[in-house]
Amino acid sequence: MAQTRGQVIAIANTKGGGGKSTLAGNLTWALATQTDRRVLLVDADPQASVTKWFDLATADLPFDRTQLTTVRVLHQQLPRLRQSYDLIVVDCPPMQSDVTAAAVTQADLGLVPGLPSPLDVLAYSELVPLLRQAQGMNPSLVLRFVINQLTPRTALAREVRETLADADISVLPTYIHDRQVYRRVVAQGATVVSEPSPARDECLALMKDVLDALNTPAQESRWVAEASRGGSPHGPTAPGRCDAPAGRPIRGPNAGGAGDPRRTHRAGLGGDRPQSQRVGSRASALAVGRTGAPGR
Repeated sequence: MAQTRGQVIAIANTKGGGGKSTLAGNLTWALATQTDRRVLLVDADPQASVTKWFDLATADLPFDRTQLTTVRVLHQQLPRLRQSYDLIVVDCPPMQSDVTAAAVTQADLGLVPGLPSPLDVLAYSELVPLLRQAQGMNPSLVLRFVINQLTPRTALAREVRETLADADISVLPTYIHDRQVYRRVVAQGATVVSEPSPARDECLALMKDVLDALNTPAQESRWVAEASRGGSPHGPTAPGRCDAPAGRPIRGPNAGGAGDPRRTHRAGLGGDRPQSQRVGSRASALAVGRTGAPGR
């Protein structure tokens, strides 16, 4: 009988406070309880936030978990673990690090949670080039943004979605809102998926978005992203084109030159400016546009 090969979801961001570990824990619980798949949660963050969270659980967890916090161990263990699990969720360190790079380059889906704020969007100007270079090494890697900790009844989600469009990475249609219950369940070693609530509903909707993304071939996703540019903010969810040449080694955010994957030449999207500059410019414009706009 042929061996199964599980899929890896790497949840990564360049800064803390974006709800990365909270998202990883709730998504893992949803996948483990709402599908018939064998699920593993990997804590690759030296801070061990999700490990400490689920250490508080008073009952058996519906998924397995482990800690892999070095590049060598990730490279050794992820391929082996793919043979034992259908889905592996990796909570990466909240920084640009070799550990994050090792996880993303081995992943099937790179999920980037972010707060709907100009400062967070500016931080993506450093992360996006690294994600693009990871795609150069792993052409099957699919990338998605997810808007996290959104304040209800604000227009920020749409504005941030439009700003992130310059990164050529689609935003998942489900938003995760800023709700007290996400913080409250951590102290219980549980998640919002355990009890009926609006938080549970949005986590299950996000889970479906993630499964759809995993089932979308990377190349097909790039074609869809190109075709859907300029459409509805709730249109097709797909990552954009990978500008990094196959096999290019991952370099730091200051890498430059003609071959830098941050440089594109598509008309109407900033000419030949690097992606990081285009995202940063849109974020700055968003910050200016938000000034003096109370009640939004």
